[in-house]
Amino acid sequence: MPALDPERQADSPRARSRGRRFALVLTVTILLVVGTLHWYRTSLLPTGAAEAVVTIKQGATPDQIAQELKAKNLIRSERAFGLYVRLHGLAPDLNSGRFLVSGEKPADEVARTLTGRPNASDQFTIPEGFTQFAIGQRLERLGLTDGEEFRNLKAADFPEYDFLRELPEDATLEGYLFPETYSAPHAGTSARAVAKIMLNQFQEEIAPLRAKIAAGSRSLHELVTVASIAEEEVKTDRDRRLVAGIMYRRLEQGIRLDVDVTVRYALDKPSGALTAADLDTDDPYNTRRFKGLPPGPIANPGLAAIEAALDPEPSDYLFYLSAPDGTTYYAETNEGHERNKAEHL
Repeated sequence: MPALDPERQADSPRARSRGRRFALVLTVTILLVVGTLHWYRTSLLPTGAAEAVVTIKQGATPDQIAQELKAKNLIRSERAFGLYVRLHGLAPDLNSGRFLVSGEKPADEVARTLTGRPNASDQFTIPEGFTQFAIGQRLERLGLTDGEEFRNLKAADFPEYDFLRELPEDATLEGYLFPETYSAPHAGTSARAVAKIMLNQFQEEIAPLRAKIAAGSRSLHELVTVASIAEEEVKTDRDRRLVAGIMYRRLEQGIRLDVDVTVRYALDKPSGALTAADLDTDDPYNTRRFKGLPPGPIANPGLAAIEAALDPEPSDYLFYLSAPDGTTYYAETNEGHERNKAEHL
């Protein structure tokens, strides 16, 4: 049998087929490696989510921690986070506790944050003028309770508080969630239990005013409604007292309150210009269209605003406006009000 020519053997159909298969496998392998590296690097990028509190339980595994982070949109991928932790040997260093984590940080920084000391405060603050919706959002972000459950709480859910019994059947807790700095409850505390902390504080703060409220002509609900508007409209204690007095004068004279903040509350439009259609919206909170007080508070006022509603400063003013620098200008007539707008807005 004649010997095979090595050059012809290498150029045989079988050899060419093996070469093509090798090239294909090599190409696919390279693509997989490149694709995996791209996925891994992309998955470690920030989500852009706002800060949120994450509670890491003692003994939690990297996979369990990744699930908690992903549930709050603080990482893009549970698998990529877990892989990073294991590749860099961080698993033994992950700590338990309450951590304030930002979705604007990449996952590698998030992981290393969790290897440090717990950095979430043991307190939380509810500022004056926050709505029940905004409080629910903050509580959820801080990992304290279910935000949606909190936002849906009604006054009727708390029959033990006498100051809530006079409210309409479908009324929320708006106005009665007292703004204060509180000790943070354990993560997972029910929304009802967290609300009771604030309702108890309201009850305590209002107790010294009970006799004066009872001696007056306005109900607590009306006072809190006026206080909530004054809280949103102006910034100083004296301005709140003057504005409360103006609202009472307009109510007594049958003049609409014409307050933009009540329209914003009705439309859930806290910022941006109000359109003609906005100001004409058919909603009982629209004091630009309907006379009298709105059905209830539009925010949760602080004690100073409640005291201003209870003890307003009398004046001859019927109009006021707040300039961009926070200064409030008053007028007795519409003509004077228009001059103030021309000069200060």
